Amino acid sequence: MIIKVSKILGEQIFLRAEIIKLRDEILKLNDKEIILDFEGVSFLTRAAADELKKVINFLESKNYKIEMINLSGEPQQMFLLVKK
Repeated sequence: MIIKVSKILGEQIFLRAEIIKLRDEILKLNDKEIILDFEGVSFLTRAAADELKKVINFLESKNYKIEMINLSGEPQQMFLLVKK
């Protein structure tokens, strides 16, 4: 299932709580193969990127398959920074 992140969280993601909201939306689904589409997301704070990394790790530990698409620019750079 494709989830348009910008439709749930908006174009700018500032808070860890926003990523938790995304996690909760994913957990409500019956599908364990999730594609997170970041098209339209123009900003992601370091805290939000770090929480995103934690949420992905959590979901993968629960046998979810998570793929991210259209993550580019500043949001991609921030995610890569915290992924190290």
